[in-house]
Amino acid sequence: MANSLLQPNEITRIPLMVAHTNIKFAKAVDKSYGEEFANDTKSMAGKIGKTIQIRLPNKYTIRSGTAMQVQAHTEQSTALTVGTEIGIDSEFYDSEEALNVSDYEKRYAMPMGLGISAEMDRDLASMYNLISNAVLLDTTSAATQVKTILQAKQKLIDANMPIDDKLSAVMGSAAEPFLASNLVTIYNPQPNISKVFKEGRVSDMHGMSWYTDQNMPIHTCGTRVAGSGTTCGATITAEGQTYINLKNASNQTVAVGDVFTLGTTVSNPVYGVNPETKKSTGALAQFVVQPGTDGAQGYVASTQTYTLSAGGVNVNVFINGGAIYTSASLGLQNVLSMPASTALATFIGVASTAYSQIICLHETAAALASVKLPVWPNQGKMERSSYDGMSLRYWRNGDITNGRQLSRFDSLYGKAMPRPDWATRLYVALS
Repeated sequence: MANSLLQPNEITRIPLMVAHTNIKFAKAVDKSYGEEFANDTKSMAGKIGKTIQIRLPNKYTIRSGTAMQVQAHTEQSTALTVGTEIGIDSEFYDSEEALNVSDYEKRYAMPMGLGISAEMDRDLASMYNLISNAVLLDTTSAATQVKTILQAKQKLIDANMPIDDKLSAVMGSAAEPFLASNLVTIYNPQPNISKVFKEGRVSDMHGMSWYTDQNMPIHTCGTRVAGSGTTCGATITAEGQTYINLKNASNQTVAVGDVFTLGTTVSNPVYGVNPETKKSTGALAQFVVQPGTDGAQGYVASTQTYTLSAGGVNVNVFINGGAIYTSASLGLQNVLSMPASTALATFIGVASTAYSQIICLHETAAALASVKLPVWPNQGKMERSSYDGMSLRYWRNGDITNGRQLSRFDSLYGKAMPRPDWATRLYVALS
């Protein structure tokens, strides 16, 4: 009986489909930018380099009255760099390839596809610390849980996110039990909600497609005390500043990814603004802590924390739009007024507590560019497969020294978050 050898295109396609099925975060983001890194089927003809600039919409202020108020066009963009290559290497002997497709899929393709998808998912989800919109999920009851989910969605609407069917929520496996158990008390078991009863899984809810992803990050807050003790150490006067001086007499820490507001509604409030009208949203602007330079300003790279002091520490932050701008910067404005000295810093979440993250985002908030790697002639067996914005290459060649066939799978991609204002984090306590 003749052997049923798998063709290289099958060997490539099956792990790709397994990876596509299991990578959840990528389902919620824009994958169209991979086409920007154009190449033909056999070479790298048409290559444009490893970085593209994702152009962001121009922002302007609205004139009142008939007199012209000419504004400069301030164009902004976000770099998407393709520089991450992952893969799995192995040996495939002829006797191993003389398998039927089901055996190959179970023994080789599924573990390989799962490994590739897990690493890509983890990497994409690591961009959570670029998102300054955040809400603490209240799971005390189904009603309050729904309220906080809708508050997360409200932040996206306030940012003028398109109202369409491209809104998703990606949650860690630790968050799903809270949602599934509470939601059954307020919904009837219609087709989508039946999955909550039958499978313990959430599918579509509140205008969002929900995905469970075991690779979602766990964020552990710094030792800072929420709502007391930490203040702004210096009034900001420079437009476009990317750091805030924070001080605390008890040397507490803030962690990369911590989200906080400055001031209260009655004392030194720093309100966010509508990105188009520049009117106050009525909610305090949120800032998210960013990495610094190891050893400088109390930042420790190994723990990704800043240690505050009574004298104050310049903590790098990110806000929707990047840096901090008031009306003096016209269309770039993202706060109603600059943070003032002594404004109270209030953090999301309890100090030193771990929270699973649910990320609610519009498809265009984040981007994944999976590039088609080149296929060369006379290099053994090479095959490349692409599906739904993802690409995977299989390459097999002989090792004449050791009498074996070496095989490798390669995936080259890049990630970016061009519109972090169209994403919100929901903190879910793990206990």
